[in-house]
Amino acid sequence: KDSDLAYAVYHFFLNGGKKCYVVRVNHKKADTASVMLQNDNKKNTLKLEAASPGTWGNRLKVSILIGTVDPDREFSIKVWKKKEMMENFQDLSMVDGEDNYVEKVIKRASNYIKVKDQGLSDRALYRGTVDLSTPINLQNVKNINLQIDDFDPFKIDCSAKAVNPGAVNRSEIIDAINEKFSNLAGGDVAFAVDEESKQYIELRSPTTGVESQIVFTPPDTADATEDIFGVVEYSWQVIPAPGSEIIAEVRG
Repeated sequence: KDSDLAYAVYHFFLNGGKKCYVVRVNHKKADTASVMLQNDNKKNTLKLEAASPGTWGNRLKVSILIGTVDPDREFSIKVWKKKEMMENFQDLSMVDGEDNYVEKVIKRASNYIKVKDQGLSDRALYRGTVDLSTPINLQNVKNINLQIDDFDPFKIDCSAKAVNPGAVNRSEIIDAINEKFSNLAGGDVAFAVDEESKQYIELRSPTTGVESQIVFTPPDTADATEDIFGVVEYSWQVIPAPGSEIIAEVRG
């Protein structure tokens, strides 16, 4: 009420004005308030932005909650302005092509926010933490028990493809794992290494969604799980990030 705009509008009507249009114009250098959401593996998954630039977006908050219809793969977004809930979008999906795909719903219906899917697959992934840039000795420890998705766990001899079990290289370990699963999964299970350092083994589930998982359990003998992957807590598994509630401020 004490601003120049309020003063101008007041006197416009005081002097006989009939209709007044106030147009909000952003400064050309104005920022857009935003927040990046991450999954449990600290990977960027969804970027939220205020619908337009300006400091007004700093007053927004969003709540991310588990879905009500399919809580394992769907989530809800609530948009708040101070303590008032302005918008509520239920049971959204991260799967492009579905009717409830988050980008599609928010673009069509939200007056306050925009979202950008970061294209992160909701498939299980585990990258080992052991440096395998040089061969390792698997003469006394060579076995892992590995389960991917809903397949039964398999004991794998990781030295099976090695020329010398006392000096097994990374590619020989990958070949042993791939061979074990190739017939079972129709060759769709993908295994890769870090492209920069060429030192770790990365396991990737071939599926997405709640069925996607990677599970290590201890083999009966010659356990090499820690030596190859750095996994010390057995029955440890990777699954898509759960829909735990997140409260995020959209800040510019």
